[in-house]
Amino acid sequence: MLGGSAVESELVRNALRGRKVVWLEASVVAITRRLGMNSLGLETLIAIRNRLDAMLQQRAIWYRDVATMCLATDRLDAADVARTILIDEEHV
Repeated sequence: MLGGSAVESELVRNALRGRKVVWLEASVVAITRRLGMNSLGLETLIAIRNRLDAMLQQRAIWYRDVATMCLATDRLDAADVARTILIDEEHV
């Protein structure tokens, strides 16, 4: 399992090619909610969301390059994510 910024490294992207790579895609709103940031002041929350949005847009280019599966996780809990990945594995 790798963190979100791992795909920024060309060396890592090259190592991922040809392997099962699941892109766990989440919206900025879902990310800030999961991290408990919705209680921050509005200006702070907007600034954080803008920065996250820029990072996600940049990383999306790299994720598309290496991901063999993309899974939108906004409405899924961890068990749903694991189940979906396992079901996908069974159909390979």
